[in-house]
Order: sequence, then structure tokens, then C-alpha cells
Amino acid sequence: MESNFDPTEFRTLNKLFMEEDVKQNGLRLKKGLKELISFLKDNNIKIAIASSSKNEKIQKRFIEDNLDINDFDCVIGGDMVTNP
Repeated sequence: MESNFDPTEFRTLNKLFMEEDVKQNGLRLKKGLKELISFLKDNNIKIAIASSSKNEKIQKRFIEDNLDINDFDCVIGGDMVTNP
């Protein structure tokens, strides 16, 4: 059985779709995220983010969503590791 599925094309189209969705609708934060961050900070619980996205993109999204990157003890982007 032959497959016409092209994973590279799929990733490209998926990325374009997601970028267009964010442009039109913005990022949708999970309900309660900001309250959770406040709770964790108030209780001295460390907060970290690990993402396959590039660090520059992570920082841009923090700004767009009015989140303070300094609230996080560690932020690791995909471009900061050898094999994301």
C-alpha cells in the first residue's frame, strides 16, 4: 500500500496554519494560568518552562500574553539544547 503522506509538507502546512491562527485569534492561555503562577510564586515553588520553540519565540509570546518571564526560575528553548 503506497502512501502519499509527506511529513515535511505536513509540518510546513501545520506551522503556517498555527501561525495564521495565532495572528487572527492570539494565543489562548489556559484558564487559571496566571492564578497558578501567582500561587506557585507565593508558595516559593520553582517554575520552569521547557519548549521545543526557539527562546526568542518564547520571549515574544511572554510579551504578547503579558506574562513576566522573570516569574519563571528557568526557561529552556529548543535552540538551547543539542537535541530538542
